[in-house]
Amino acid sequence: MKDFAAVEQEAAPLRVPESCYSETDAWWRRARAALPAKCKFLGNEARWAGSTVLQLQCESGIMADGLLRRGCDVTAVDTRAAMVDAAGERSAAHGYRISYRKVPRLHELPFADGQFDIVLCDHLFDRDIDLGPVLDEIARVTRRHGALMFSCTRPGLLAALRLKLLPGRTAPGLPKQMGRRRGITPRRLSALLEQAGFTPRQIRGLAARGLPGLAPPSYCTVRASRPLWLGTALKD
Repeated sequence: MKDFAAVEQEAAPLRVPESCYSETDAWWRRARAALPAKCKFLGNEARWAGSTVLQLQCESGIMADGLLRRGCDVTAVDTRAAMVDAAGERSAAHGYRISYRKVPRLHELPFADGQFDIVLCDHLFDRDIDLGPVLDEIARVTRRHGALMFSCTRPGLLAALRLKLLPGRTAPGLPKQMGRRRGITPRRLSALLEQAGFTPRQIRGLAARGLPGLAPPSYCTVRASRPLWLGTALKD
């Protein structure tokens, strides 16, 4: 399996277009509307306010912004310098004080053991990467009994078709610069989490509410299977 940074360099341009994550387009509105549902679910295992949070592969920075508004001390990293710069500039324009850092590899993070209360991985585990070393490194920087929170897409043809045809309803905020995606099932990820020293906890799907086009988008978590699912785990 290739190093994650090498995979991302092949899959995404070195420069991020200014319009890539425009706050005026439909993608941004859907991603912003999904934030409350995602943060409410992911915060069931730990309190956001006052927590030190590490976000891996920060992409646009929209999740980092949402965590800061909930009272977190946020550090956000990405393996692509252009993405870190774009997210940092956009957050700074809103007056958000977020520590954005470029890291060469996600399995070699420049942080101390047990430094973070919460580690957030928004669409990281469903990419084409070797998860074992990355999860081991996440376990290292997470304090004992700290929380790992994540969102993922499912594999398979049906999920891929729904993501392509109905992206706003099935996976709002799916990163535009995600690169190669293979998806992952809750069962597979749970097994990997246990190997890395985590206890899997909650799993839910994310679904749109109401009829499309008749009202502003809103989202909620559901028990039924969805192309996009959310999960939590606690460090043993």
